[in-house]
Amino acid sequence: MINKTSHTDKKLMIVDENDRPLENPPVGSVVFYRGVAVLVFNLKGEVLLHRPRLQTGTTFLDWKSSCYGAVLQGEDYRTAAVRVYEEFFGQTVHPYNFESLDYMRPCADNGNRFIHGYLLRTNGDVQYVRNVPAEITWFRPQDIQNAVVAKKMRLSPVLQHILRNYLRLQDYKRKRNTALSTSLNSERHLKLLEV
Repeated sequence: MINKTSHTDKKLMIVDENDRPLENPPVGSVVFYRGVAVLVFNLKGEVLLHRPRLQTGTTFLDWKSSCYGAVLQGEDYRTAAVRVYEEFFGQTVHPYNFESLDYMRPCADNGNRFIHGYLLRTNGDVQYVRNVPAEITWFRPQDIQNAVVAKKMRLSPVLQHILRNYLRLQDYKRKRNTALSTSLNSERHLKLLEV
């Protein structure tokens, strides 16, 4: 789906294919938008996900990130993440508490938006104040990955992308810390042998 400009787009941040803001794109030109998705983690390392229900019936949609939304004119990605979090949870958080996780280029799966993913660590005391989803749950990221592989859980494409990169980053950090620890232990051992 290609986005075409209309005169109702005035509040959304409109950008070109290189994520550069466009002030007055010609009507009918191909444009893209910006969005943010935030993964909220508690002190146990669990992530808060929600799953909306179709308005008519009991069918659940895919699991989605803790909160998400569009970037508005005059906002950068981080500022939008702060605003979106406040809209969903009614709490103000300093912008630097949002850790950048991921960047998605536009594609059909994300509504042709440039999406920045953020991680926010909290004490777990969060409650939705608007657009309360039908199902809300804290998950361990590894349990999500196992459930998706076993086809017991479906994630939105944006959440799947961001969560996969989060897990890769955690795996990289774990391997780096293990290698660093091994290296430090080897250096200590060599120094003991020199004495």
